[in-house]
Amino acid sequence: MTEELDKQIDAIAWSGFHLSLQKQLIESLIQRREIMSEKFKYYNCTIIQDRYGGAYSGGSFVAFGFSPSQVPAFVGDGDIEEASGWPEIAGTYGVGESPDEAFRDLERILTRASEEKS
Repeated sequence: MTEELDKQIDAIAWSGFHLSLQKQLIESLIQRREIMSEKFKYYNCTIIQDRYGGAYSGGSFVAFGFSPSQVPAFVGDGDIEEASGWPEIAGTYGVGESPDEAFRDLERILTRASEEKS
C-alpha cells in the first residue's frame, strides 16, 4: 500500500511541477505578446518562417511590412518561384534567425527608407 501511495504522491508532485512550468510559459508568452504589441503598434507587420530556411530569402524568418494577405504569392511556393521572386522584392523585407531579428531588420530597412525620403 505504501508503494502505491508513493507513486500517487510522485504523480501529483510531477503534475504540480508540470503545471508550474505551463504557468511560467503562459506568463512569459503573455509578457512577450505585450512587448510585441508595443513594437507592432506602429507597423502592419507579418513575420513568417521561411520554408527553405533562408536559402532564397536570406534568413530563417522573414518580416514584411504589410498584412498576411499581401505576402507575395511566390513565398512558400516551389524552388523556381522562390529563386526568382526574392530578388525582385529585395530591400522590402527584413530577415533574421529569429522573429525578433527579422523584425529588427525590417525596422532598420523602413527607418533607412524613411530617412532617404526626407
